[in-house]
Amino acid sequence: MPPMEEADCWDTAVLWEHDGGFDAQGQPTYKDPVQLAWPNGVRWIDKVSWSTDPLGNLVQVDATAVVLQDIPVHSRIWKGTLNDWVRDATLATRDQRVMVVKTSNSTDDTKGRFSRRTVGLMKYHNTGV
Repeated sequence: MPPMEEADCWDTAVLWEHDGGFDAQGQPTYKDPVQLAWPNGVRWIDKVSWSTDPLGNLVQVDATAVVLQDIPVHSRIWKGTLNDWVRDATLATRDQRVMVVKTSNSTDDTKGRFSRRTVGLMKYHNTGV
């Protein structure tokens, strides 16, 4: 049985991980997309809330995802499978669901064996992924 911190990650998502770089226009650059599916899935929670970003600014979070790996801020994530992303020809509806990671938190259990990682997601309006 998986640890409690990982037991509810049944949703599938596509991740474009921020590689730490920026292009000439100051936009983040990304690694190739990867699919996060069980047993390395996510738990997607569509709920608007407020949080602070790494610089201490208050930001609106449109969704939260429980993840099983560290995901850097500025990464992009989309709820669905990689096949759905490639197959979906209606870019307008597909792009409306892309989210950008604005916050990233990790909390250890009481014995320090497992961590529960969450990322705060904001709707991203100009994808071009």
